[in-house]
Amino acid sequence: MNTTLLASIKWVISQHGEDILGKPVELKNHLAKHTKNEPKEQRIAFGRCIELGCYKELKKAQNENERSQIKAILIRKIHGRTGINLTICGDALDILDTVIFGNVAPALPVVQNNQHTASANAPINKIKKYLISNWKKPKVKWVGLGIAAIIIIAIIFNFASSVTANEIVENRIDERIEELRRITEHQEQIAEQLEQIRRQIDEEQNRQNPTGQNNTQQTGRDTLIQNLQNDLLMEILNTKREGRQDITGNIKILVFPTNYRGNTFRMRLNNLTPVIQEAIKIIEQQARRYNQNITIEWEFITLNNASNFSMNNVTEALRQYAQYRNRFRNFNHVITVYAIDRVERSYITTAGQLGRSEGHAIMWFRESNGFSAGTLAHEIFHAFGAEDLYFEQGVVPPEVERNFRTLLGNSIMIDNHRYTGLDPINAWLIGWNKNPEPWYAWFIDRRDTSIGLRFY
Repeated sequence: MNTTLLASIKWVISQHGEDILGKPVELKNHLAKHTKNEPKEQRIAFGRCIELGCYKELKKAQNENERSQIKAILIRKIHGRTGINLTICGDALDILDTVIFGNVAPALPVVQNNQHTASANAPINKIKKYLISNWKKPKVKWVGLGIAAIIIIAIIFNFASSVTANEIVENRIDERIEELRRITEHQEQIAEQLEQIRRQIDEEQNRQNPTGQNNTQQTGRDTLIQNLQNDLLMEILNTKREGRQDITGNIKILVFPTNYRGNTFRMRLNNLTPVIQEAIKIIEQQARRYNQNITIEWEFITLNNASNFSMNNVTEALRQYAQYRNRFRNFNHVITVYAIDRVERSYITTAGQLGRSEGHAIMWFRESNGFSAGTLAHEIFHAFGAEDLYFEQGVVPPEVERNFRTLLGNSIMIDNHRYTGLDPINAWLIGWNKNPEPWYAWFIDRRDTSIGLRFY
């Protein structure tokens, strides 16, 4: 067990109480600066423990034996979500076990339900039997594989679109995590079966034609494969785009000078005004770049007595989104921004998925050199539905940023500098780029979209 990681968690609990273990977003922020030197896999495993609600699951245990059984299931769940070694996943749960109960309950072996597995595989076995028996028929072979692959892609991405595991609205987390576990297990079974089918067809084809196809046949086959791949990639893109808004028309930005957790907003509003105007200029420039006509209006929002809005957590900000959306219903889009006069990392939290208008709150913190127009523009693009492209441990893999920079250079969704533009992938996500490339799917398929926060 990592004793230094355990010590850091105990310190955070001593400052904020044990309930912090049931608040993934707050705990993540508190631990970020205390655990940055710990081994990467251990930090990821413990972070996933918290995001999956393992704290609540362990607290349900009536005795040590029941706790051991729960831990065995949770270890598999964490391993399935991260791919991290089971031992490290177990260590992460042992840390959580220790801080809750003061001792470690050994995880019990998990009994597999073979009957359920056979039932889950039944449709795939039928597909397999049909395809293998008809492999000589090119139409059956390629169309059958294409249909099977499309079905799998649809299952995966329809689920990914529906599951948003919002860590702020806690009463929705447990149900979605359990659904994710079931779908992930079934998805893995299907993927394995399809891979077996592909291998068997290739082996049979090689036995029948050991000398290989001629160049014309090979070229035709390669073209067909490329077309099938492009069709599947576009299917992924269409699924990702489904239900999202097109950002057009009149946009209203509401800026709340905010007293946050006892920190008073002291900045003069006329000093903040040019920063907000610069952020709006950045957005309007990018809209023109993609031939979009939008109109942006903004205003400061204060209470009736001209005092600033006060809150202790982002949930309060989310709750009032509907009120202001209704108040300004004559606008196509309403963006809420809470300006907080203290140095911290800015982010947007959503009551649903990005780009679907279920409610959001941009927490715009001051940086060391003041409020940043580039950061505000970045977060507003999030409210429109844009997604991060920079490496974020546990959210965006490093290869996403690396490959993006190789292909496209830079984007304000990687670097919040005022002079960086909006990339074509995110322009497509918010409805500005009307001609997506199939390879966009590689980038949008590699994020953990269950995280309810998007940072600068």
